[in-house]
Amino acid sequence: MYASPMRRNALPVVLLAASLCLALSSGCAHEQAVAKSGYSEDAQAAYEEAVSALESKNFEQAILAFEQIRSKFPYSSYAALSELRIADAEFGRGRWLEAIDSYQAFVKFHPDHPQVDWATFRIGESHFRAIPSSFFLFPSASERDQTEVRAAKTSLTDFVSRFPKSEYLPRAKEELQEVMGLLARHELYAARFYASREHWAGAAGRYRYLLQNYPGSPYETDATLGLAEALAKLGEHDRAKELLDAVEAAHPHTEEGRKAREMQRMMEKAPNPPEKR
Repeated sequence: MYASPMRRNALPVVLLAASLCLALSSGCAHEQAVAKSGYSEDAQAAYEEAVSALESKNFEQAILAFEQIRSKFPYSSYAALSELRIADAEFGRGRWLEAIDSYQAFVKFHPDHPQVDWATFRIGESHFRAIPSSFFLFPSASERDQTEVRAAKTSLTDFVSRFPKSEYLPRAKEELQEVMGLLARHELYAARFYASREHWAGAAGRYRYLLQNYPGSPYETDATLGLAEALAKLGEHDRAKELLDAVEAAHPHTEEGRKAREMQRMMEKAPNPPEKR
């Protein structure tokens, strides 16, 4: 086929233009790859420096550094990690509420992150650390003091349920057991308070709650003996005797077993009051 001079002259130009475009495209791609590599390397270097500050317990400096990473490298994987490390820094300096907020935000916005189990565990641990130190020594009748204890129970229970294979599971279970013991002790304290004022129905209710909600706690036997006493005072002798028999069978040669036998003898000697309906 005949080609016009215009077409023949245009062909080399087209080929040259295509070659130039290809070269430019390759060059741009190379430059983008280099830029991307540099971006990641800079983000990593900044992150490692911030982590060093965190490990040295320079918490204020670490938080500032992690905030800068989030601002300067928002598209890097180190941005999300920096959010988590900020929460760790807040935890490190004992600002439990700030740590909880930061960990919760991380879990909310990065639910599939490889370290989401750590953030979830730390929510519970932060609540655990926020429990007033005096509460571990003396039981408190104040419901206000129960806030962080109950929050720790909820958060740690959630973690144990959601992450049964996490490396942090043993720590979570240990803290959860301690929290359950604190809550059980509070119920025992409240039940004894009612009993000391001969409010036997109220005492029985708190003892039952302890036994139903905190099975296996260190206060289980004391609660069973207390419930037996309250039921006996309410005229429910058969049920009280069943509980005392169970304690004696489980602890035949201990102080608890001796106390159960003594309560049985006292019940047998005491006149039966009319059973309350």
